[in-house]
Amino acid sequence: MDVKLAGEIAARLQQASSLCESSLLTVMANEGLGTVEVYCRLVGLFMGQAYTNVLAPICKAFPTLEPAEMKTPYVEPEPSLTMESQQALGEFI
Repeated sequence: MDVKLAGEIAARLQQASSLCESSLLTVMANEGLGTVEVYCRLVGLFMGQAYTNVLAPICKAFPTLEPAEMKTPYVEPEPSLTMESQQALGEFI
């Protein structure tokens, strides 16, 4: 595989990932928790397989194609609740 083809595959995978994330946000906004959990699991499987089987080998062969976001260390987000959620939990407790 040459760098041009590898770049095209990586770009298409990025487009697919963006569409996948967009669909997940739509499902999360419009469906019940059970459906969201199932869809989240499917999205995770897709993203994991896409990285492991497609993007990682491309980036190993062509390091210049590695997305910038993959070069920065992962920082776990701080959990936080909205004021409405805090109030509802406070009333419950």
